[in-house]
Amino acid sequence: MSKPLTKSTSSRPRGSQRQSAPNAQTHGLTTAADRRNELPRAFEYLQQQIDAFVNGAIVDEGVVNESEIPARRRSHLVYRGRVHRRILQVDEALERFGLFDRRGKLRVAWISKLESLIATAIRIDNLLGLDRRPRRIESPVEWLERVAGEEEKGAAANAHSPHDNGDNGETDEARQTD
Repeated sequence: MSKPLTKSTSSRPRGSQRQSAPNAQTHGLTTAADRRNELPRAFEYLQQQIDAFVNGAIVDEGVVNESEIPARRRSHLVYRGRVHRRILQVDEALERFGLFDRRGKLRVAWISKLESLIATAIRIDNLLGLDRRPRRIESPVEWLERVAGEEEKGAAANAHSPHDNGDNGETDEARQTD
């Protein structure tokens, strides 16, 4: 005879109830550290690049305090920072492990993910109005030199103009016949 079906007396959780180890790698691109919004140990050196990017984005906003940035724009900047982080991670994984796996197959999924992340970054940049290159702001000294140069050119052009000295361009003969 067969045994009757009963509940398992095992105390071990099954399936999705299992908790992964804190630093266990579940697949090539996402780890438990990612879910905690931390960088995995292998990518810790990228944190400086990410911090520099986020700080640069805040400086580009031209505000003294980060709280001066409106909430929606600040969230877009945070999204852009996260996308930048993922771009760096996927790029580093491709650099570290190569474009081909050990069977010689191209890592199409990783390359596609990198491409889609870059496209997402471009869309967020356009949303933030970062599609234009910022123009260089001239220093006060450069501004003074430019204005002085324009005034000199203007004065030189006006000195040769017949209208500045009361002359309307008529010849002496035309004036005498009037």
